[in-house]
Amino acid sequence: MNKHIKAARTFNITIWNTQDGAVISTTYMTVSIIRFMDGSVQCDRDGVSISEEEAIGYAQEASYSGRMVLISEYAATEEIGVKAGHQLHIELGRLGFKNHFEFATQILGRVVDHFRTLTKDEAREVRSAAFGQFGMVG
Repeated sequence: MNKHIKAARTFNITIWNTQDGAVISTTYMTVSIIRFMDGSVQCDRDGVSISEEEAIGYAQEASYSGRMVLISEYAATEEIGVKAGHQLHIELGRLGFKNHFEFATQILGRVVDHFRTLTKDEAREVRSAAFGQFGMVG
């Protein structure tokens, strides 16, 4: 099953373990939190699956006795949906394209298996490239 990502963040976390005010050890970890369009959440610590509560706990602990650095962030933009995706199929068909997904994959540089999941900018880019091959403006 292909789950679409809504948002993802990855942090490098350092936690200073103290005793009587002195740092006795340091724990380093990378924590990722991924939220999917269907509402589910996937979290991991150094590549090992953990609960969302554990991931949030590490972040809270770092805010009290350590540091947390955001190293990557992704937020999905709104998808064009079924109706607009269908319209793009119709336009590509009228222009004579046979394999619409293959064409979009070549233009966008990533695998496209449904037009409904394209962003408005991606759909515009595919449409413009298709019309551009015929010297037309689209």
